[in-house]
Amino acid sequence: MNVLSMLAANPILAAALAITFLLMAAEAWLVYRALREPEMRR
Repeated sequence: MNVLSMLAANPILAAALAITFLLMAAEAWLVYRALREPEMRR
């Protein structure tokens, strides 16, 4: 079964995956910014 057709048939699943991906990306960006901040403050 194709992943795209499965997501097209389940918009709720597609939305949940998109929200999860966005949350993971935001968390990774916050961690990256927190690690870079001490260097920029100098």
